[in-house]
Amino acid sequence: MPLPNLDLDDKTFKELVEDAKKYIPIHAPDWTDYNIHDPGITLIELFAWISEMQLYYLSKITEENKLSFLKILGAPIKKDEKLDDAISEARKDIGKIYSAITPDDYEYLVYEFLEAYEYLENEHSDKLRKKQLKDRFRVKAIPDLENQLMNVIIVDKYNIDNNHSSLYDDVYSKLDECRLVGTPLYVKGPEFVEVSVFANISVKKGYNIEIIENKAENNLKKFLDPIEGGILKKGWPFGRSVFKSEIYKILTMVDGVKSVQNVEIYGSNKDYRYDELSIPDNGLVHSNEIIISVNSNSYCKKVDYDE
Repeated sequence: MPLPNLDLDDKTFKELVEDAKKYIPIHAPDWTDYNIHDPGITLIELFAWISEMQLYYLSKITEENKLSFLKILGAPIKKDEKLDDAISEARKDIGKIYSAITPDDYEYLVYEFLEAYEYLENEHSDKLRKKQLKDRFRVKAIPDLENQLMNVIIVDKYNIDNNHSSLYDDVYSKLDECRLVGTPLYVKGPEFVEVSVFANISVKKGYNIEIIENKAENNLKKFLDPIEGGILKKGWPFGRSVFKSEIYKILTMVDGVKSVQNVEIYGSNKDYRYDELSIPDNGLVHSNEIIISVNSNSYCKKVDYDE
């Protein structure tokens, strides 16, 4: 929110004189002649004139002030440059982030760096570059308050399985110049947590069992996709758990599914089943094995659509 533009020149010469006269009975009760010929009134008018002049300049920002402000901002006016042009250039950089303090600062600086990175250097349109940047990379800054450090996670959607050690090193070098002194920083990829789902369903009469099984399996894989999954279909949120109730819902919404009898969720350890599979703060889900079986007691009929 900008500061209000106050008008400090809010007193006229006449108002200043009248204000001063009000204090005469308080400080000099024997002074009774307030006419213009009185030497005391002459002094009051003199000081009122000086005060009015000072108020006028106090409410104005002179050219000298502006030059001084530009120097403070680190944008001194250049030779043969107009003052208004120098001010316009300085304003462009005022909102720019140069140091990383909050998670948003770290994410902004990473995207700014990636925009100029070799992956996008051949693009001509700035607008296109920024769109492709958001489409390709996911960046998340996660503070570790317990250990007083910052983790910056970068996901390359085009090469999700690759270890971009050179990219991480380059981003670290950039952020190292901007981070607060004493704040440990780690730049790395996400921790993928494997999720396996085994479900038993009943199929409505008249639907092809194999088709329903494939639909159910594909819908779960899409939901558990680290890049395009999640409820909003914009990528699985970092650190978000997987709930059994959500798997039930995804399967129930498949056209042709009559009911869902059972759902089991496993992590990397197949010996332990979860109602809620927790994901670390820097983690994303990665579907491993999805097995959908149809209840043998289901009142359904397998239809051959090729007939």
